[in-house]
Amino acid sequence: MYKKYIVLILLMGNVLSSIVFCQEQIKPLAIGDTLPELPFHQVINYPKEKLKLSDFKGKLLILDFWNTWCSACLASFPKLSSLQRIYKDQLMILPVVSGRTSRKKEFVDFYKMRAEMGVPIELPSIVEDTILMNLFPHKSLPHIVFIDNEGVIRLISGSVDLNSENINEILEGRNNSSSNKVMPSTIYDDYNEDKPLLLNGNGGMDDQFIQKSVLIKNLKVKTGGNIKILRDSSHTRITLLNMKLPYLFITPFLALYPDKFATLTGDYLHKEYVSETNNEVVKKAIQVANREIPKTREVKDFYSYELIIQGNRSEEEMLKAMITDLNRLFKINVHLQQRKISAIELSVSDTALLNKSKYKVGRSYSDVKKSLDSTKFIFVNSSIKNVAYTLNWHLNLPFIYSNQIDFINYDIHFDLSNGGSFKEVQSVLSKIGIRAKKVNKSFEVLVFSD
Repeated sequence: MYKKYIVLILLMGNVLSSIVFCQEQIKPLAIGDTLPELPFHQVINYPKEKLKLSDFKGKLLILDFWNTWCSACLASFPKLSSLQRIYKDQLMILPVVSGRTSRKKEFVDFYKMRAEMGVPIELPSIVEDTILMNLFPHKSLPHIVFIDNEGVIRLISGSVDLNSENINEILEGRNNSSSNKVMPSTIYDDYNEDKPLLLNGNGGMDDQFIQKSVLIKNLKVKTGGNIKILRDSSHTRITLLNMKLPYLFITPFLALYPDKFATLTGDYLHKEYVSETNNEVVKKAIQVANREIPKTREVKDFYSYELIIQGNRSEEEMLKAMITDLNRLFKINVHLQQRKISAIELSVSDTALLNKSKYKVGRSYSDVKKSLDSTKFIFVNSSIKNVAYTLNWHLNLPFIYSNQIDFINYDIHFDLSNGGSFKEVQSVLSKIGIRAKKVNKSFEVLVFSD
């Protein structure tokens, strides 16, 4: 078996010499040891293509071991940059990628991605390193090493000790090798079991989680109504604010399977799902949403939800994870299933009676004007789908539409009185070439069950 050797080329005065290390024989350094002169040829975000540790002679040097999968490392970069600016002439913070399979291009791309996201990493970084990882072995990240202006190792710790107090101690000579032998394995964050883990630093930094979800009732924010998937350099987040409970489930299903809900439209919610649950919270919220019982002050039915998962996750993965998590949180089983639904299907019966739109371009327009004795519907450049959608919002009837000529847009005006019963709707629409027919059709709908 052969041994791996590392050749270090050193310039000492005017004499060029080399030192050969057997990598298997490199011993870890401890507090009080002196760091040897080391050159590094794989460095990014640095004015030169390579650097030597002696480039920072006369300054306090802090090595910060990190990697892209370490959320605590990424969260600490703004702090590192701030300290670097404060102690500009006295300090050099030098990140070192911890990982034996790391490749320079991967981290060049990572730096570029962070910059494009508006959260750039300002410091340089040593990549493809093996020497420093052997000199300073570690099991957790971030891993911090303080080296004074004489090259003597003063502190080996975690990020908790990377602060102005310790920096000032070493710069002012108040730190010595016998007073600060703190190793990562002995560093613990305070934890109060009466408070949630990681909240406000309880037990650690609030970004150290692998996954977390939050469900809130009646959140007092103005934002709401849209599902959003957001990403940063370490996590993917899906959020949905201020929704009625049924919509909390419907929205991710709609985003995940849009083709399955193409025919069912509007605010007539119980066309889109079937409620078969005995869960009192869910059952009552569905009854309110379906207008089966009036909304009262006692019924609080708006929810907000957020799920955060470590890593860069796809939209499909986040939507599926959200659905699974919501089922767990509400102790319910919401799933897609083929069911026959009673509905009123709208289709074109006589194109001669319909006014094809005079407006060939531009968005469609619809308006509903209500008075004491009638409701006037106005559609300009609108499809039959849009007619069904609008009727669903304003009438207590389950309208759907036929796809056959949905690509044609029309200008449609009509009035309804007497509350808009099925017979009246059927009669009025037939006069303008639209057929309204009661049907029993099979749809893939959401089923709320136990």
